[in-house]
Amino acid sequence: MKTLGVILARSGSLGLANKHMLPLLGRPVIEYTFDHARSSRRLTDVVVSSDCPLVRKAATHAGIHTVARPAKLATADASVQGAMLHAMRTVEASKGPQFDALVVLYGNVPLRGDGIIDAAINELETSGCDSVRTFTPVGK
Repeated sequence: MKTLGVILARSGSLGLANKHMLPLLGRPVIEYTFDHARSSRRLTDVVVSSDCPLVRKAATHAGIHTVARPAKLATADASVQGAMLHAMRTVEASKGPQFDALVVLYGNVPLRGDGIIDAAINELETSGCDSVRTFTPVGK
């Protein structure tokens, strides 16, 4: 199964400005998501969808393709589905149709369980479901 990882990182956060580029243990938060995507064995390709030039520059520096997200898809009210489909269509317009599935990774999530991306793709492939989500319990 050919799977596109789409890292979503819009610049206009209402709660914490520029949150993707804020340092966490000496690195921008989004770099942790780059590492998670690169460590996946099941992602065929990865792209960052962002309206932020700094995020796109960091992605390019990390060797990850970028898609400039249009302003209408970079608002607090814009749908995740709209942004991920725009990214997929943009990639497929340049490379041709090739993906069977999409994995959405939020750029402001620095912690993910080891192998969780691949486990989700495996579950999607074997379950017959049309989508899979992962959740992490929050301690007290």
